[in-house]
Amino acid sequence: RYFETGIMAAICCNTAFMLLKVFPWPTLYWETMLETADAVFATIFFVECLLKLYALRSNYWKDRWNRFDFFCVLASIGGLLLSLVPSLSWISGITSIVRIFRIGRLFRFLEGMNKIFMALIMCIPKLANVLGILLLLLVLFSILGVNLFSTCKLGDTFNEHGNFRNFAIAFITLFRASTGEAWNEIMHDLHKDEIDFFREGKWCSPADLFDWQDSYGVLKDKCLIERPNACVATFWGWNPLPWLYWVGYTLFIGLVIMNIVVAVILEGYDESKASDEGAIIDGCKNLWGRKYDPDHKMALSGGDGVRFIVEAIMELQADGLVGGDPISVPVLRTTGFGAQLSMIPMKYAKGFDISFDSETGNISFFVAIRQVFRLIVIVENREGSDSIVSSLAECDERVHKSVNALKLLERKTMGNLRQGNSLTIEIAAAKLQNRFRRRQAEKAAQRQKESNTPEIQCVSLCDES
Repeated sequence: RYFETGIMAAICCNTAFMLLKVFPWPTLYWETMLETADAVFATIFFVECLLKLYALRSNYWKDRWNRFDFFCVLASIGGLLLSLVPSLSWISGITSIVRIFRIGRLFRFLEGMNKIFMALIMCIPKLANVLGILLLLLVLFSILGVNLFSTCKLGDTFNEHGNFRNFAIAFITLFRASTGEAWNEIMHDLHKDEIDFFREGKWCSPADLFDWQDSYGVLKDKCLIERPNACVATFWGWNPLPWLYWVGYTLFIGLVIMNIVVAVILEGYDESKASDEGAIIDGCKNLWGRKYDPDHKMALSGGDGVRFIVEAIMELQADGLVGGDPISVPVLRTTGFGAQLSMIPMKYAKGFDISFDSETGNISFFVAIRQVFRLIVIVENREGSDSIVSSLAECDERVHKSVNALKLLERKTMGNLRQGNSLTIEIAAAKLQNRFRRRQAEKAAQRQKESNTPEIQCVSLCDES
C-alpha cells in the first residue's frame, strides 16, 4: 500500500515538473533542472517496473495497467536516449506525450475517478453506434446543404471558411456547427434576400436566373461559377429554407444526438455501479488480510470463515457497494462456532454452499469470496430465498471454464474438500437442537411448577390450623 502511494506521489510530482516547461527558459539552469528531474523520475519508474517484474513474474503482464506502465517506461527511456542525439532530440518531445498519459494511473488509485473512467470505457461500444448515427445524419445534412445552398452568395459568417460549395467543406461546416459555433449567424446570412444585400451596398442574382445547368457559359464568362452569388430560393417572397434547415439540424444533432450520448454515458455509469465485482473483491481482500489472515495463509477456521463472510457483507453495505436491507447476524458477537450456528437466520443459511478442508475443516479464501457473492444475491433480492437459491443452483450447473479453473485452484490450495450443503444442514440441525432444548427446558419448568404447587397449599393449610 505504501509502495503504491509513493509511486502515485512520484507520478504527481513528475506531472508537476512537466508543467514547468516554458519558452523561453526563465533562467540558465531551468532546462538542466527539468532534464535532471526527468532522469530521476524515469529511474524511479524503471526500478518500479523491475521490482514488479521480479515479484509478479509472468502475472505482471496480465494486468492492463502494468502493460500500460511498461510502455510508458520504454517511452521515457527512449526519450532520454534520443535527447542525447542532437539531430533526434525533437523525437524526445513526442515521447513526452506518452509519458503525460502516465497520470491516468491515478484513476486506479482514486476509486471515484476510476468508476467514471471505467464507465466511459464500458460505453465505447454503445457510443460507437451513436457515432454511426451522428455520421449518417451529418452526411445527409451535408448533401442536403450542398443541394440547397451551394450557389449562395457568401456573407460575413457564411464565407470561404464555412459554406456548402462541396461535400467536404459542408461536412466540416456542419461539424463546427454541432459544437454550437456560429450556426445561427450562418442561418441569418443565408436568410438575406435581394433587398437585404442592396441595403448593404451589395447584390445577388435571383435564384430563378442563376441556372448554371442551362446558362453555364454565360455564368462562367461573368466569373460566377468560381464565385457564385445567387440568392436563396424563395416561395412567394418567403424564404423558409435556411431556418427550416438549421433548426432541424440543431434539433437532431445538437439536442437529440448529444443527449443520447449523455444518456449512454450515464447508463454505463449505472451499470458499472450495479456490477462492481472488482471493488467488492478488493473490499473482501482488505478485510481478509487486515483482520482475519494477516499471515496470508489463505485459509480460516470454520467459525472465522463464517464471521468473515458476514462482516464482509456488512462492510460492503456500509460502503454502498451492496444494496438490500442491512444484514444483522449475531454470529459476530460470539466466539464458539457451534454456538453460532443456531443464530444464523435460515434465509441466509439456505444460501451457504461452502467447501471445507476434509482434514482441518478450514475455509479457503476463494470459497469464502464465492460465498460472499452468493449471499449478496440473496441480500439484494426481496424474493423468497428458496427461488433465489434454486436460481443460483441453475447458474452453478452452467459451469464456465473460469469456474472450472477456480475449482481446480481450490483443490490445489485446500486439498480434498468436503462439498455441499453440509453447513446449511448443520445450521438447521443446530436450530432444531436449540429449539428442542428450549422445549425440554420449558416442560421441565412446567413440571417443577406443577410439583411445587401442592406443597405450597399443604403448608398454608397447616399454618391455618
